[in-house]
Formats: sequence, structure tokens, C-alpha cells
Amino acid sequence: MKLDEPIRDAPDLVVEVLSPSTESTDRGRKLQTFARFGVPEYWIVDPRAPSVEVHRLATTGYDLHSKAILGGTVTSATLPDLTFQFDDILPH
Repeated sequence: MKLDEPIRDAPDLVVEVLSPSTESTDRGRKLQTFARFGVPEYWIVDPRAPSVEVHRLATTGYDLHSKAILGGTVTSATLPDLTFQFDDILPH
């Protein structure tokens, strides 16, 4: 593959870090777009809450699979070796 060629395959996982100015886009248009292109998991990291939402692709779009908060564990169903403590990704 050449560096200037477009990517034609969907990633296994997308992680979005929310900001106040883009939250509605991240939870709306982007979520719908990633579902349409078949991205199996979409994580939404909210540093203000603080939390990580793990959305998994279902027949009609994404379902909220789990939500981690301080002291919790984040686990990927798509990438089974990807598990970590929430406290390790966001300073508090």
C-alpha cells in the first residue's frame, strides 16, 4: 500500500476523547458514521465526567456495552487482550 492511498478497511476500534465543542458530533454524526462502516467498537472517553463508554456494534447501530468510571476496568470485546484500569488513562 502506498502512503497516499485511502484506507479502505474499517478499524477494529475507535477511541474518541470528548471536548465540549465536539461532543454532539462525537455522540451523533461520528457514532452513526462508524456504525455504517462497520467499526465493531467505539469508545467515548469523557475527561469531564470522568468515564469511558464502550459501545459495541449491533444490528441497528451501537449499543452501550459498558461504562467505566474511576476505579473501574475497561475491556475490549473486539481486542480481548486490551484491558486496563480506568485510572491509568485519565489523571485525577
